[in-house]
Amino acid sequence: MSETNKSSSRWQRFLDNDIVYSFFTTPGAIIAASITFIAITAAFAAPIIAPYNPFDPAQISLWDGKLPPAWADGGSPAYLLGTDNQGRDMLSTILYGGRISILVGIAAVFLGMLLGVTLGVISGYFGGLTDTIIMRIADVQLTIPGILVAILINGIGRAALPFAAPIIAPYNPFDPAQISLWDGKLPPAWADGGSPAYLLGTDNQGRDMLSTILYGGRISILVGIAAVFLGMLLGVTLGVISGYFGGLTDTIIMRIADVQLTIPGILVAILINGIGRAALPLELREEFAIYVVIVAIGLTDWPQFARVARGATLVEAEKEYVQAAKLIGLPKFTIILRHILPNTLRPVLVIATIGLALAIIAEATLSFLGQGIPPTTPSLGTLIRVGNEFLFSGLWWITFFPAIALIILVFSVNLLGDWMRDALNPKLR
Repeated sequence: MSETNKSSSRWQRFLDNDIVYSFFTTPGAIIAASITFIAITAAFAAPIIAPYNPFDPAQISLWDGKLPPAWADGGSPAYLLGTDNQGRDMLSTILYGGRISILVGIAAVFLGMLLGVTLGVISGYFGGLTDTIIMRIADVQLTIPGILVAILINGIGRAALPFAAPIIAPYNPFDPAQISLWDGKLPPAWADGGSPAYLLGTDNQGRDMLSTILYGGRISILVGIAAVFLGMLLGVTLGVISGYFGGLTDTIIMRIADVQLTIPGILVAILINGIGRAALPLELREEFAIYVVIVAIGLTDWPQFARVARGATLVEAEKEYVQAAKLIGLPKFTIILRHILPNTLRPVLVIATIGLALAIIAEATLSFLGQGIPPTTPSLGTLIRVGNEFLFSGLWWITFFPAIALIILVFSVNLLGDWMRDALNPKLR
């Protein structure tokens, strides 16, 4: 048989395939595939077919911002679909944006397929305990909406990013050898006068803003975690004792908590922070500033943990297994530590996660007011305070980027707390 006949027969077998035949006889599938192909081709060919490059400042004009489509009143033939608030051509922005969305989607599917197929084959081939563990993890994840899992992983990734600051930051903002006052107050790299060496610009001391945000974020998160842990340790301890023993002990602890809850938390933190600073010798205040802030925020947060732990303890103390432990003569603190405390931690963990976002905001507020972390070891709040002094001088980036980083961090932690609340409470699923 000739090569032509062989090729013809292969092509015919391909056309006779059930999937191919079904595709060519289904108009909806043909239309969908055509649109998908055109969209992917247009997205990847954006640098060629797009009228403008929306990421090139030289091709963007704020004077052309917010123009309607070309066929509408006030539209311009130069911008077929109009422009956005920054003067970027909407058609070009859609083409370039579609490329990013498609690349993210393809990469995410490939990663999921690689991980899923690998674990699935291992699970099916080896069976036994390996199969049980992998499939139980998969079953648990499938009970949670996918978007919540994505938000959780995204939040953890964003929260963990500052801890990698020494590795990924371009510079060390605390190393004088890497700081130059001659490079102070440089705008972001894409603005006039910016330098490619400083992507988000520099502050008044010549420190790279990207590096400073990463290092400052690490301090904010560490202070938040330590403060929440202190508040949780104190609050849960007092709450369990209050709920289990009752009587005068319960009355005293809960009245103190009620009084503190009537005062705005930031005022309590400022008071405790001021007392702590005043108690330290002048030469030690800056060195111990972080620890004073942690104690101030932690002592502010304990009433919430105490009230939740007390409520959970009152419920658990009436259950049969606790009554049985009392009947066989177990010591009170053994009952608390072994039986009651572990069953009160579920709602406490939810409060702790949400409290982490509040603790980060409290630290930022104290630092912004000049009562928190000193400028020599800046957190995100300190960076915002320093940048605020130059805001009306046109140096907007010194405040803007740390503020955006703080908002994203707090928003991610809040979403994580909302997810944990829903996941740990079957009634909310």
